[in-house]
Amino acid sequence: MTASAIIAQAMQHLHNGATMASAAAACIGDARILLERGDEATARLRALKALAYCVGVLHPAYVAAAAPSTMGA
Repeated sequence: MTASAIIAQAMQHLHNGATMASAAAACIGDARILLERGDEATARLRALKALAYCVGVLHPAYVAAAAPSTMGA
């Protein structure tokens, strides 16, 4: 899953009552900046961190986003 897609998911969960909303928002901001700079890999990591803050690492949305890509993205 691309960094942009993970950011979009994190944003969706952020507005649906994330328990660590401020930490998630900071990670989303970092991810967007990194993406603008062309650093897709690090942006993806920060977006995953944001999603983890929103839903937790056992949530199906996080598990799907963190899964290795079979399509090279």
